[in-house]
Amino acid sequence: MIEYRYPDPEIAPTLRVPVLHRVYFSKYRIAEMREWLEYNCRAKWYVSPGWTANFVEFEDDQDATAFALRWS
Repeated sequence: MIEYRYPDPEIAPTLRVPVLHRVYFSKYRIAEMREWLEYNCRAKWYVSPGWTANFVEFEDDQDATAFALRWS
């Protein structure tokens, strides 16, 4: 389920922002991992840039859990 938060209800009462779930992974074949993400995730996901830590952020907590079970 995608969780949303209201950053500041006084300023923008209708603005909802998805809560991102960050999952770190070890070095894997990035192409294989991205293929898995595209095939298995139902909500949006974001892969970290290569010069930072290795992680993926998910809008859906079930996608994050499945990814962690497979790639962490």
